[in-house]
Amino acid sequence: MSVAPMASLRFRIVIGRLRSWGKDHRKALFYQNDAGARMRCHPRRRLPEFAMAAPTAFPELDTDTDTATLRQPPYAVILHNDDITGMDWVILVLRKVFGYTVEKCFDLMIDAHETGRSVVWVGALEVAELKADQMIGCGPDPTAMQKGAEPLRVTVEATE
Repeated sequence: MSVAPMASLRFRIVIGRLRSWGKDHRKALFYQNDAGARMRCHPRRRLPEFAMAAPTAFPELDTDTDTATLRQPPYAVILHNDDITGMDWVILVLRKVFGYTVEKCFDLMIDAHETGRSVVWVGALEVAELKADQMIGCGPDPTAMQKGAEPLRVTVEATE
């Protein structure tokens, strides 16, 4: 059912469909008053004079405004070097959390070992915090527990 705009706020013209027994649907005109009562008008007859008021001019809206969505800066998940945790455990955690290939996990782990830190993932803040918590949640290396292994050191930092 569609509503045609009118100048008067008291009445509006509604174009609807009538269902008649055994015949096709026929269009009918209705006018509706403030109380919500709908009055039917035959399609070939004119609407009452009070429902056919001249349309009023509406103010033009300013559509030239340039709105830009402000995007959040990306955040990086950073893996820090750990001399106690084994390389195989780091690769296993990276594969489990991020789903990376063994080769990519090895490159990230070697980068963290040589430079002291490695950016393993970049994205939205909430997801970066989730990934960091998942890496920490994997716990310490079970084979290096006697040496005092702790969970992987991971931080989340904003990137420029």
